Amino acid sequence: MKDFTVTKKRQKQEIISLLVSFVIAFGLNVYAVVSYHAPAKEIFTSIGFVVITTAVIYALWTLLRLIAYGTCRIFKKNKN
Repeated sequence: MKDFTVTKKRQKQEIISLLVSFVIAFGLNVYAVVSYHAPAKEIFTSIGFVVITTAVIYALWTLLRLIAYGTCRIFKKNKN
């Protein structure tokens, strides 16, 4: 079985991607609280939903990156 390593650069990119996903999910939560005139405590009590939304956004972003990578590999292979 082939070993692989995750470089520091890749780790940093993934952490930044996850942080951006969290900021987007948290922003959506704040927007929902403000637009529905909910109490401000809802921002913090619904943190579980924010974490789940973060995971979904991150998974979708990862899927889009994998599709783009696969498409580039296919077209690169066809050129040769």
